[in-house]
Amino acid sequence: MRRRLFVSLTTAVALAAVVFALQLVEGGRWPFGGSAGSIRALAPAGAIDPDTEFVWTTGRRATMFRLTIADDRGAVFVQDTQASRVRLPEHAWRQLRPGVQYWWSVTALDRHWTAVASTGRQPFSVKTP
Repeated sequence: MRRRLFVSLTTAVALAAVVFALQLVEGGRWPFGGSAGSIRALAPAGAIDPDTEFVWTTGRRATMFRLTIADDRGAVFVQDTQASRVRLPEHAWRQLRPGVQYWWSVTALDRHWTAVASTGRQPFSVKTP
């Protein structure tokens, strides 16, 4: 029993070492599709104005990103994009109201439109004019 456990642990460690080495060779990309890493929200935080850009960074190779802006009642704006930054179009900006707590998130999507990573909810509000 101990020998079998030792062999299993040794195999797991060896496999982890191979995957790590492949990531180094592949420039940090996950060699089995996608990549190692995560998606991270950069801005905004706090109160926003019409010129604010929603910006994120990702270590994942995603085909598309889905920006979602919502309040406690649900989505206010959703946009799919290949970019890593979005400025709200005027029609979306007009839907936002000062004094309301909103959140935004970005989901990385693969070529099959499957979610592979997400920033999680990032709170923000709208500046009073």
